[in-house]
Amino acid sequence: MKYQHILFDIKDKIAWITFNRPGQLNAMNAEMMNEIIHALGEINIADAKLVRVAVITGAGKAFMAGADIKEYATQTQAEFENFQAKGRSLYAGIEGNAKPFIAAINGYAFGGGFEIALACDMIVAAEGAKMGLPEILLNLIPGGGGTLRLSKKIGVNLTNEMVMTGRTVLTEEMYRYGLINYIYPKDDFIEKVTAFAASFTDKEPDRLQVIGPGLGDRTNCRKRRASRPRSSSGWPAVSFWPTERLSHDRATDCRVKFRGPAPRFLRARCTELRSERAASREKPAAFVASPRDLYGTPARSSCSKRSRFSRT
Repeated sequence: MKYQHILFDIKDKIAWITFNRPGQLNAMNAEMMNEIIHALGEINIADAKLVRVAVITGAGKAFMAGADIKEYATQTQAEFENFQAKGRSLYAGIEGNAKPFIAAINGYAFGGGFEIALACDMIVAAEGAKMGLPEILLNLIPGGGGTLRLSKKIGVNLTNEMVMTGRTVLTEEMYRYGLINYIYPKDDFIEKVTAFAASFTDKEPDRLQVIGPGLGDRTNCRKRRASRPRSSSGWPAVSFWPTERLSHDRATDCRVKFRGPAPRFLRARCTELRSERAASREKPAAFVASPRDLYGTPARSSCSKRSRFSRT
């Protein structure tokens, strides 16, 4: 695939995805989203000898300013819903990827751009970089799962404040909250990011695949992803958006995905799953049937209380 809105490169076992619409602050339109999803698929199926870790960053003075608002205004309802569905595939393509991801926030990271960073395993940022979820200022709400991811990383109260006010937050503040791993100077930002990413290239790939920020989330995600059938494009033949995974996979995933009580709709779904499985549960292969199971309740003799299965 020929990329027009991103730069994709692999060097020294590090895969680089660079958002490349600097004139629009790397705002993401539908074509750019398709290119990102394709690049994520290429990273996922790449041999571990070629790629051990991936970095996402932006060209110019922005990481990504979110979705392209001009394109938003011209979308039909169907196009908007399709755009949102592809967005979920994009975030799942990062969280479910076989390679660990580093978000290198070089500048503005708002809306969908910030949500992409939140989906990554680690975040490094340049001094003074600005980020946030300002959707409420446009009478919208974050639609890519950013509220859930952010609350798991910095807590519910701080997330509520950021989302409800739409305020801009600096790198230094997010570093204090524990969201940012390292802050690097702007002058040698890429060099510092490269050195940080290089620290993972000598690690065994199977070890990297089972370690993530959630330890439960990414571990299950990556293990299942490796065993799922793949389409011709390299993506799993089955949808892998986390909500669907929680709804259709093991009920115990509710305890794995969320640190604390799962949302009410997921608890209800888990209860339904348990009931369905209890109703259709078959006895294991190792089960040894008793005569009662094979023949029903033993008949009693008219002349003796002993059954035909009793010892003589």
